[in-house]
Amino acid sequence: MEPFKYVIRLKGKEKKALRTLKRQGQITARLLERILILLWADRNRTTIEETAKRLECGRDKVIFWRRRFLEGRANKLPVLQRLQDLPRSGRPPVFTPEQRELVILKTLEQHQAARADGITVCTSRDLAEQLSGGVLKVAISHSTIVRLWDEMELKPWRWHYWLTCTDPDLVRKSRRICRLYRHPPSDGTLLCFDEKPGIQILERRHPDLPLVMGHITRREFEYKRHGTLDLLATFQVSTGRVIGRCYPQHRAVELVDFLDRLHRALPPEDYGVLHLVSDNGSTRTAPETQEWMEQHPGRIVWHFLPTHASWLNQIEIWFSVLQRKGLARGSWCDYAELKRHILAFIRTHNRLWAHPYRWTYKGLPLAA
Repeated sequence: MEPFKYVIRLKGKEKKALRTLKRQGQITARLLERILILLWADRNRTTIEETAKRLECGRDKVIFWRRRFLEGRANKLPVLQRLQDLPRSGRPPVFTPEQRELVILKTLEQHQAARADGITVCTSRDLAEQLSGGVLKVAISHSTIVRLWDEMELKPWRWHYWLTCTDPDLVRKSRRICRLYRHPPSDGTLLCFDEKPGIQILERRHPDLPLVMGHITRREFEYKRHGTLDLLATFQVSTGRVIGRCYPQHRAVELVDFLDRLHRALPPEDYGVLHLVSDNGSTRTAPETQEWMEQHPGRIVWHFLPTHASWLNQIEIWFSVLQRKGLARGSWCDYAELKRHILAFIRTHNRLWAHPYRWTYKGLPLAA
């Protein structure tokens, strides 16, 4: 068929569909070019040569899309489908589905099983060397393995810590804590309590270098150790206010001292019973703590979390804020300096940022 026979006379629906596509804000330049070829070809508004010159494209391209449009009309295809590229055959796949599956299975085996050669992390190059000419029976490159990992969303080089919960009553206890967050006790104040032990008192031997445009901050690598500090703190669920106290250790003696301070800071006539959400630390049931509880009957009610389920404690969120905003990049010369710094951060939090957390558990809102 000769080029002069590719005459376009758009129907009303076709013209409307093309103009609607043209007005869309997010279409590719390639699609816009094809739309203009057809709109300008309507009733010989522009010739093939004029269209190619205005769009700065080849004459063959204009002829091709005029012909493709007319063929699509004969096959009763939608307007947009006539402007799309046809699927291409491409090169046949090198690896069969069974071989691809074998690569994934070997990846999982290498990741989970301990190897006799002492290797604990198997890279894509190691796996390619192991599979090439062996069980796979063909050569495979490490880049192909990485591409297969991407397709299956496998990232064997990444990991994070996980603590398996062995509490048989995990679900029941978790739901009880969640209900407590959603419906706080009416006879007192709900607090989340925990320790942040082992905060290192590190002093950099030299100060950080000044920040320079185009460079990340550079800080001294060498440091001096001045021991550790332990923080005991409570997070008030309804307001987000924090009460904290620093100690050199976190024994039952320190817990009793903290309960005394908590008792004075939150008097019973104003705050009622103190309901403490806490983990199952041994200091909660120590003889010193039990003696304090007997001396203050009904003042504190413990609500223990399931074993190894500290993520249900809202104060862990605040500890994360403290680590990121109050402790990272810090340098302290002794225990007293770090203690003053942490207490100053708590005062700043209570004055500027204190608010109840909109915390959820599996999509279920637990706090207002």
